[in-house]
Amino acid sequence: MDREEAKTIFEDSLGQVLTETGSALRRTDGDDAVRFIERLRAAGTVYVAGAGRSGLAVQSFAMRLMHLGLPTHVAGDVTTPSIGPGDLMVTCSGSGSKRTVLALARTAKENDAALAVVTADSGSPLARLADLVLLLPEGEDGYNSADTEQFMGTLFEQMSYLFFDSVVLTIQRLIDIDQAEMEERHTNLE
Repeated sequence: MDREEAKTIFEDSLGQVLTETGSALRRTDGDDAVRFIERLRAAGTVYVAGAGRSGLAVQSFAMRLMHLGLPTHVAGDVTTPSIGPGDLMVTCSGSGSKRTVLALARTAKENDAALAVVTADSGSPLARLADLVLLLPEGEDGYNSADTEQFMGTLFEQMSYLFFDSVVLTIQRLIDIDQAEMEERHTNLE
C-alpha cells in the first residue's frame, strides 16, 4: 500500500461523507423536527426501536434522552415496561420495512401509544403507521439513493445520528439543562 495514495483517498472519502451528509440533512423539515421535539417532551415515556445500524443510532438517541432526564427505554430490553397511552415509540429505519421494527410499531399502536418514524421512505409500511414521519432522504430518490457514493443505507444512518444529536441539543437548550447535570445521569457501571 502506498501511504500517500491511501492518505489522498482517505481525505477524498472524508470530504465526500461530509458533503453528502451536509447536503442531505439540509432537506430535513424543521417544522417536522419541532413537532417531534414537542412529542418527545410531552410523552409519558419514550420507547425506541430499530434494526442494524439504524437501531444503534436510535439506541444512542435513547441514551441521550435519558441524560436529559426523559424516561426512555429501548424496546426489547428485558427491563422495558409496557407501552401505553401517553407514551411515544420512536422507530428508525431507512427502508421502513424491517419486520421486527414493524411488529414493535404495531404493538405500540395497538396499545394506544403515538408513533414517530425516522425513515428515508415516506411511502414505507412503517411510515404509513406513523403519527409523525421524520423524513431523512439520502437523495432525490429516497433510500439507497443514486445520489450517494456510500454503501447502502450508510448515508441514512449517518444522518440519523446527526439528526438525533441535533434534537438532543435543541431540547437541552430549550429546557436549559447544563452538561454537568446530564453527566450526573451517565452510567457509572462502565
